[in-house]
Amino acid sequence: MNKKIISRIYILVCLALLFASKGSNAAELMDKIVAVVNDDLITLSELNEMAVKVNSNPDAPKEDQRAVLDQMIELKLLDQEAKKLGLSVSEREVDAAIEAVKRQYNLTDEQMDEVLKKQNLTPEAFREQWRFQILGNKVIGTQVKGQIAVTEDEIKKYYEENYGEHDTGKEMHIAHILIPFDSPAEKEKARDLALEITEKARSGEDFGELAKKYSNDTVSAERGGDLGFVQKGDLVASLEEAIKEMPVGEISDPVESPSGFHVIKVLDKRESSEISIDDAREEIKQKIYRQKAESALKTWVEGVRKTAYIEVKL
Repeated sequence: MNKKIISRIYILVCLALLFASKGSNAAELMDKIVAVVNDDLITLSELNEMAVKVNSNPDAPKEDQRAVLDQMIELKLLDQEAKKLGLSVSEREVDAAIEAVKRQYNLTDEQMDEVLKKQNLTPEAFREQWRFQILGNKVIGTQVKGQIAVTEDEIKKYYEENYGEHDTGKEMHIAHILIPFDSPAEKEKARDLALEITEKARSGEDFGELAKKYSNDTVSAERGGDLGFVQKGDLVASLEEAIKEMPVGEISDPVESPSGFHVIKVLDKRESSEISIDDAREEIKQKIYRQKAESALKTWVEGVRKTAYIEVKL
């Protein structure tokens, strides 16, 4: 352990002894250290704060806390490496990333706040997530710059697997209401609720309002359940099978998927056309590059962990 770490821990120990001499409750002022990462410390209060941000219970079993702590250690290593490289993320960059999310899902500021609330995320926590994501992209960019290549053969293979067999018939504009479940007991209740919603929608109640009230898909619920236009391959098999013959305006029976039960309404249909490889080339290239960059970042983090001084005290 280097002298800087020893010095910081020594000071904390001295403070603890000083507080202990003033009364038995003074020890509560001391924040427990749960990890040392090179020259940085992670405290129990920081771990609890992060656990809340990622929807975990601060009083959860130790194995759950350890998973959160492992994430914090990786983020700390990323931050340290960024400082060595002179990299940072400006507030303007974070603002631009969040605005892009809002544009992608057509959300107002108020709708965005509501989505975050339903996910138990504060705006500050959401901004922090984006800061680290942008920082990670910058760091890995310096590590793999010029080393990641996307070949024409890879582009052709990706096109054949994901574009070449696209249905050139109909694209369907759909909306849905998602009712999730986590256990057999909840499954029956979810099915009953989905059936009730189906009857309400078929009897004339506004589908969009029902989605806002009942759907657990927080992003689409704000838009009345609207998922936009989809085509073959965009949905899981059970949903594709359910909607393929539905006419515009029809509402499905509850359809089960790994996410729960879906009540689906077909809003519109239109002819789709096959995308040529030339039209799709740049998009495919970017997708393959991101996949390779994510893999490279994972490998890089694993390598940094092996050479870093990490002491876990949880």
